[in-house]
Amino acid sequence: MTPIICNIIMAISSLLSMVVAICALKIAKGQLNKIIENQKIEALKIVLEIEAEMNHRKTEFDEASRKILEVSKSQDSNSEKKRKIDVLGTHFNTTKENYFNIVDRFCYCVEKKYLDDLSWRAEYRNYIKQIVDAYPEDFNSASSYRHIKKINDEWQSQ
Repeated sequence: MTPIICNIIMAISSLLSMVVAICALKIAKGQLNKIIENQKIEALKIVLEIEAEMNHRKTEFDEASRKILEVSKSQDSNSEKKRKIDVLGTHFNTTKENYFNIVDRFCYCVEKKYLDDLSWRAEYRNYIKQIVDAYPEDFNSASSYRHIKKINDEWQSQ
């Protein structure tokens, strides 16, 4: 074989290798785009699950509050009211803790960038502020709901 033929074969081989590499890059880019789209869908599913759970726990919490209010307005004797409210108070505290825990998990996801801060700030800024303002004793310096406190502080300062 002459050097010219060898050079032509090498050039064709290099060209074919480059075409194969470009095709592989296009395939990889398409797969990466699908992965990114699936990741967005999964993140949305997670948010919807958290929202559903927050709504469920909020409903339980509101129901516990309603029962206490109902007993306090009842015609029962003061001692009977106190006994019922003590029993319901335990349930109230449990539902409040459960509700705050799921909100704290949501805030953790935002804080750790599992969820896009800008997407959820507009929707949840006032929601979280209302929780903190309504129950200040639960959000003092010793609070275990540090993610709620942190996200609320950040969102209210912006």
